Amino acid sequence: MNLEGAGIHAYLWASMVLCWALMRATGRARGIKAPKLNNPRAQQYVAFAIFVAATAAAAGASRLAAGRFDADRADILFFAFVIALTLAAASSMKDSTATLGISLRGAQTILIFAVPAAGLAFPPRGDLNMALFAAAAKPSVFITAFALELFFRGYMQTRIEAARGPAAGILIAAAAYTAFHLPSAWGMFEPAALAAYLVFTFIIWGCGAGILFRMSNNVFGIALFHAFWDISLRAFSGMNPM
Repeated sequence: MNLEGAGIHAYLWASMVLCWALMRATGRARGIKAPKLNNPRAQQYVAFAIFVAATAAAAGASRLAAGRFDADRADILFFAFVIALTLAAASSMKDSTATLGISLRGAQTILIFAVPAAGLAFPPRGDLNMALFAAAAKPSVFITAFALELFFRGYMQTRIEAARGPAAGILIAAAAYTAFHLPSAWGMFEPAALAAYLVFTFIIWGCGAGILFRMSNNVFGIALFHAFWDISLRAFSGMNPM
């Protein structure tokens, strides 16, 4: 198994399908219920306001990272800000943290999301460089993954879903997630490659992750999977996803 370039991408894409299949097999897809929210129509607009604020703050964090400020520290500060803003928004409407997917309910899905990581530890016809993998597993990666999933899935998707329906919740949150990544990707790719990057981001970490979150209704599992995905790309493909 080639753990570089196309090989690791193929493994990661297949792992998302595997997680979906495992949740279907374990019955996680049955009886999905949207959380009960206070004034979801107003909260969907709050979600867009946070999105604008987070996108602007991300630009500031990028400037810090481009200077003498440590890039990992800039990421930690920025995504801690996103987490605090999301929690404050839910609290202002007197919604419980469970409505954000922060709950022990459904926490068993963490085991499902850990399956691809366990499989990667035993690659067929290849040796996994654990030192390389461990070096990429920085605290900032886990904080980034948790913050993104908490806001885009736990807050934005659930609020839009409650106001406009499941399909709208997944698609609009996926579009916002993709747009959030556009500034950091701009200038890194040729136009055709940039378009492909945005399309795959929308399909995989927009719609795909949105479906997995809706099935699990728990942010911890999908955040763990997100972190595993980013660590794998950092370690084996030299990419720096966010």
